[in-house]
Amino acid sequence: MFGWGCLQLPVLQPVYDYTRIIQGTNYVTMSLVLPMTAHLIECELDPTVELVLADGSVLRHSSLIPAVRTGREAMHDEFVQRWVNDLSMSILEDYIVSTLLDPRFKNWDFEGCNIYDGGNMTRDRAISFLRTAWTNFKPTVAAEAARSPAVQASDPRSFGEASFLRKKTGASTPVVKKDQLDSYLFLPQEANEDGFDVMVWWNEKAKDLPDVYRMALQFLGCPATTAGVERTFSAAGRMHDDLRK
Repeated sequence: MFGWGCLQLPVLQPVYDYTRIIQGTNYVTMSLVLPMTAHLIECELDPTVELVLADGSVLRHSSLIPAVRTGREAMHDEFVQRWVNDLSMSILEDYIVSTLLDPRFKNWDFEGCNIYDGGNMTRDRAISFLRTAWTNFKPTVAAEAARSPAVQASDPRSFGEASFLRKKTGASTPVVKKDQLDSYLFLPQEANEDGFDVMVWWNEKAKDLPDVYRMALQFLGCPATTAGVERTFSAAGRMHDDLRK
């Protein structure tokens, strides 16, 4: 039997890392919630999944002493209750949109995740949430036309491959612009590597995808937790308490 000494790295360390990363304030955290929570629930804390120790050896859940098994199971149940059972659909949709707007997770396999929405969440359904958010966010056709007038296909220099669209009478035909969201989804997914800055990536795409860029700022700019704000208020309270006035 393995006791509390073996619990620190294989069980507590992933939870500690999850909490520390999700509470970050200097990088995007909103898009990390679903992938990281799913990994914790389905891998690190699932009693049916074997634990991998620091030396690479495998530890079965049944090999833990009863108290440790109970602790692991309790953490698993608490995460399921908080992030699955008690998570409203509206909040889940915001998390889904944020996840898909992160270039590291834009192709995340929702079908491979069996916990959200009773295991019924598919990628097509997730994309539908993203498109709904995009429809509600993007500028009206009139506003977009005023900002960027339509190019006329009668000028082959402005739309070289669309010469076949011109009518034989020579009348000009407005070019149908490719939707910005489709252009974003067509881009390859970025590798999830240390040092990758999501906002730097989006800043580089702002010129080509200005409206999706603004929507990404709105969703990805939200912190995943209020921990950072609470720490700021706590620090301010210590600097300006009654004794310092």
